[in-house]
Amino acid sequence: MRLPFVATRYVLGALLAVLPASLLSLWAAEFWEQKSFLQWSEKECNRLLTRSPWASSNSFRRTANIGSSLTGERETTEIIYVRALTAKPIRMALARLQLLEREIDEATRRQVEDYVNAPPGDRIMLQISYRSVPGTTPYLHDLHRFFGQATTASFHGNTVLSADQTTVPIEEYLPWTPNRPNPILVFPRFDEDGQPYFTGRENSISLRSDFDLPLPDGRREYRIFVRMRPKDMIFQNEFVF
Repeated sequence: MRLPFVATRYVLGALLAVLPASLLSLWAAEFWEQKSFLQWSEKECNRLLTRSPWASSNSFRRTANIGSSLTGERETTEIIYVRALTAKPIRMALARLQLLEREIDEATRRQVEDYVNAPPGDRIMLQISYRSVPGTTPYLHDLHRFFGQATTASFHGNTVLSADQTTVPIEEYLPWTPNRPNPILVFPRFDEDGQPYFTGRENSISLRSDFDLPLPDGRREYRIFVRMRPKDMIFQNEFVF
């Protein structure tokens, strides 16, 4: 005999109430906690790299004149992604994407394990990537050129990590190169007394970076603001950043 809907809902609720908390948390766990990174799909890796506790994005809408009175102007969107490169899940996703493109032998597996298990070090590295919708646009070319030519001085005074009462200015900027396809913002992890600036107990951690692109016809403004929630930045029971 089928139970009425209300009775079924009551039975389900009672069952959930007596299940172990560990089992309930397993149901709610994200894929990066449920399985080895060597089993992650390309879609899962890209999600972790663009929309996860360690990665977020800002979008900038522009109107481009595509040079024809018949076609007129076209709206485009630039998307700038920011991800915590020193967080282990991010390194795992990047490594997994590389492995999906090649056969895995024992030597490669050891190299990958060394990379993903390396300690984060004394600096926090935030990797930048960007794309345009639709496709490639002059805006994207300008942004790519800027990130290739910019120096640390380009970000001094306008790029900080902050949380609660703590503000940490950028320490170094690493432009993209043939061997480093994405630029990186570098911040110190520890203060002068050797204490970490961020412990995971903060309400939020924010990146703010305001910069302008010098162009022949003026300047284009970028105001990047990304907020991360430390309580979600937990991997294998530890705060990672």
